[in-house]
Amino acid sequence: MTFPPENSNSRYSVKQPIREPVEKIEDSSKSHKNCFSASIARARGVIIGRLTEKIGEEQLIAFGPLLLMLGIFLMPLIPNIVIFVFSLTVMSLASGMMRTVVPSFISKISPANEQGGILGVTNGVASIARVPGPLIAGFLFKSAGSAAPFLASAAMLIVAFGFGFRVRAKRVRS
Repeated sequence: MTFPPENSNSRYSVKQPIREPVEKIEDSSKSHKNCFSASIARARGVIIGRLTEKIGEEQLIAFGPLLLMLGIFLMPLIPNIVIFVFSLTVMSLASGMMRTVVPSFISKISPANEQGGILGVTNGVASIARVPGPLIAGFLFKSAGSAAPFLASAAMLIVAFGFGFRVRAKRVRS
């Protein structure tokens, strides 16, 4: 946040004693915004690699949406910081799992000459889905309450679990 200089003629100038605490609050909020991203990075770098080696990509593709559904479902039910941290950890793990394992799996099952196109379409569809998602979530929040976007997202992940489970079943049989 920037403030006009103290000696400016602006009627909105802020005296020095207030500036420092406000700037500290803004700086600390930036670090909280990066908490989820840092958790995803840790999950991708350490945990997902180990899980892939032990369990396999097919299992992670099937059960990643279930973990994400659990984390999202818990978000509107948070009574304290412990549940919040647990929910955030589960969501970070699941998101890291899905963002790492799905492209890897797609590149392994697609023909070499089509990998770039298939991965491009996958990322394109994900990007396009990010446009209506917040609009729908905002509408649900306003019309049905603060828990509605979380519950709707959790319900939609049942479909992702179904697709992942089908992929897992086909790969395990072959």
